[in-house]
Amino acid sequence: MVLIPHFSLKLIMPRFRHSAKPINDLHNVRQACPQVEESRSLEPEKRDQLYITDDETVSKWASKKVFVFRTFKILYWLVRWLFDGSSFSPTWHSVLSVDEVIKMGRPICVSDTLVLHCQSIEAFEKVIPYICGPYTRLMIHGGSISLDQLKRLMKDTVRKVEITANIQLRYSEYNDAVQLIMQHVRETRDNFNLESSPQLITEVKSAIEGDRYLRLFAFENEPNKCNVVHWKMEWIVGFQLFLAMNYLMVILGRPLARIVARHYGIELTSPIRDDILFVLDCVLNIFHYLLMIFLALRFALTSKPN
Repeated sequence: MVLIPHFSLKLIMPRFRHSAKPINDLHNVRQACPQVEESRSLEPEKRDQLYITDDETVSKWASKKVFVFRTFKILYWLVRWLFDGSSFSPTWHSVLSVDEVIKMGRPICVSDTLVLHCQSIEAFEKVIPYICGPYTRLMIHGGSISLDQLKRLMKDTVRKVEITANIQLRYSEYNDAVQLIMQHVRETRDNFNLESSPQLITEVKSAIEGDRYLRLFAFENEPNKCNVVHWKMEWIVGFQLFLAMNYLMVILGRPLARIVARHYGIELTSPIRDDILFVLDCVLNIFHYLLMIFLALRFALTSKPN
């Protein structure tokens, strides 16, 4: 298997191509849906973060989260950089059923996040022709999806992908699927998280071993998970762990210092020291409050019912 280096991929797939993608998508919609009138009805329905499903139970579950995601939209945008490292946790501001998408009869331009939860290849095929736009985050749940459908959903603008639906593959398609996953990860924050299709996961893990640019984020006890990331993400995660360890040392170090000082009768007070500790306490308290808010918001970031 011959892998194309990352720098050559950037030459082959430059960023300026992204701007032309929605136009191509709109053309595809016209070809796939000739029954749709060529007039104002083809003006795209614009959505930034969208959840589409063919399951009524999932639709009701996802709709209940819309109020929280809209209310804390700015906060979720801020914490995205904290939660979106080797993977991503989506939010959505609107929910549509597959039937509603078809009834609208016009393309839907998604600018940021697309979550699809469909139970069959047929259901995915009904909705995919209507989807266009420069979305960057793609999550696919449900039953089965074909490789061709996955390719059509993975626009050049997509940077983060997570799939729990089964990718239905013929024997001759496995190598094509492996190349699709590996060539997707081109930049530091790109990732492809696969949590289905065990045979494909095995093939991907085998192909990535020894690769110069790609790394796998998966635990030994998770053989059915495969998260492909850029090699620089290892350094980023390592730096985050370093900051976390220093934070714990600051939190635990002060009480330990007081205990040791009290035991040996050492006086730790001085005007300068007290001023420094006051500022440090203020900073740590603000950080603690923000951390509690982020953790509370984090519990809402599930993209399918348990």
